[in-house]
Amino acid sequence: MKWIVCMVCLILTLTTTAKPQPQPDNGSWEIITWENGPAMTIVKFFDDRQRLIYEEHLDGVRLDGNSRKVHRKLNKSLRTALIAWENNRHPTRDQGLVATLFR
Repeated sequence: MKWIVCMVCLILTLTTTAKPQPQPDNGSWEIITWENGPAMTIVKFFDDRQRLIYEEHLDGVRLDGNSRKVHRKLNKSLRTALIAWENNRHPTRDQGLVATLFR
């Protein structure tokens, strides 16, 4: 019985990560949302070497990782993040690349 309670607690605290395809060949993105808790999404963009190049926190938003519309918008944001990465080689955070596309 104890292990069931532990498993339920663990499942409730874990996040759900969606990393659907297709994504551009020169980078990828990851959506992190919490199953139970406040509506919040973290989107991370990576270059082709899996280095974090951009991260954005979206409060009050849950993105559907299975939606083609979401995929298109995130791929567009990824291309913008990759250009910014090429220009300065420093990871950035919360510049509104994703939020502007989902308003």
